[in-house]
Amino acid sequence: EYFKLNNYLKQIKENILKTNKEIEKIQDEIKSFELESIELKKKEEDLREKINRTNDKLNLINSEININSSNTEEEKEKYVLLNEKITKLEIEIARIHQRKLELINQKKLINDSINENTEQIQSKKSKLENLSHQIEENNYKNSIKNKDIIKLSEKKKVSQDKIKLLIQNKNELNKKIEQEQYNLKGYNKQLLISNKALNKTIVQLNKVEMEMENIKNSIYEDYQITYNLALGYKKEIKNLNGTYTEIKDLKNRIRDLGAVNINAIEEYKRIKERHTFLSKQREDLEIAKNNLYEIIRNITSRMEKQFLEQFNIIGKEFNNVFKELFQGGYAKIYLSEPDNVLSSGIVIEVQPSGKKFQNLSLLSGGERALTAIALLFAILRVKPTPFCILDEIEASLDDPNALRYATFLKEFSKSTQFVTITHRKRTMEIADILYGITMEDQGVSKLISVKLTELAS
Repeated sequence: EYFKLNNYLKQIKENILKTNKEIEKIQDEIKSFELESIELKKKEEDLREKINRTNDKLNLINSEININSSNTEEEKEKYVLLNEKITKLEIEIARIHQRKLELINQKKLINDSINENTEQIQSKKSKLENLSHQIEENNYKNSIKNKDIIKLSEKKKVSQDKIKLLIQNKNELNKKIEQEQYNLKGYNKQLLISNKALNKTIVQLNKVEMEMENIKNSIYEDYQITYNLALGYKKEIKNLNGTYTEIKDLKNRIRDLGAVNINAIEEYKRIKERHTFLSKQREDLEIAKNNLYEIIRNITSRMEKQFLEQFNIIGKEFNNVFKELFQGGYAKIYLSEPDNVLSSGIVIEVQPSGKKFQNLSLLSGGERALTAIALLFAILRVKPTPFCILDEIEASLDDPNALRYATFLKEFSKSTQFVTITHRKRTMEIADILYGITMEDQGVSKLISVKLTELAS
């Protein structure tokens, strides 16, 4: 609008300059006409003076003719010439008089045109003054708006700094959560590896036990003695030659006895060492397994403790918000399985004003929606967020409940910025800015925004 006024003002100034030039041109023509009129008037006076002189001569001649009727022919011709000259002078006077009238009419027309142009100039000067006042007023308004824009920019910068700080805190918390989750995954991975190793060890131990059992059975089948009894024959060798002789004798005796497993003792030693090694590994794995279970129990205990603390706080805030939205009543939330906190469901029971205590599923659609809204705002009170999107959460509310919801949302917007998708008038009335989508042409959507705060001011 400001640029439009400037262009219009410029156009008026150009028209005024153009009109002034035309007036100057007309004034020059008037001066020219006035000079010509003066010359014609002087010429007319000269001619009239000549006519008067000629008439005097003619009258003198006529008197002479009357006195002396015997004038010569020459005098008569002179008389005729004088009459012709008088006639020409009268014709010239008439022509000059006609030219004078034409000049007077032209002068009148030019004066009328000057008056009309003068009026137009005065009108345009008045418009010019009005436009100048409007421009000054617009400049003043623009200066005020620029100051408001500067203030809003400063507020926006402060808000952006706060948002950056909140985002930084959020990112730090997310990093901590990711680190905890990563640690938990590592613990789970170690636990899985330990369980696999434990299972493998158990399988190997079972295999060793089976091999040991097979060896015991083989000792019994080959030597007809038990394993414990065979340990009784264990002794240190002092006389190696005698021992060799004894071994040779025993071998002969064994040969006489039939097929015997001569590697049974070495195999027994090897299997016993393997058994000892695997048993020690099994003990280490059992210790690692117990440590992992202890870590998991500690983490689970901390998670349950934090969850219960926040859950109890949310329960109290839920009751308070419920009373504000329902204008009375009582509401509570509790775990369906208190002994299994992390896997338990959540039960919601409410008592609207004037009604009995009942489960959420027994309420009407509007009461359920308003109860869910109360729980949402209770969580936001416990864990505020700088930004929240609500998608037609009040669609099923009646007008009184929608009005209470809108009033509560307006009060809550002091600490949280809400983007609300809605078709309810009550919710639109408390908004600061409205955005609407319209389709003026087929297939072409258009965004329309209205700042209600500016309209209110």
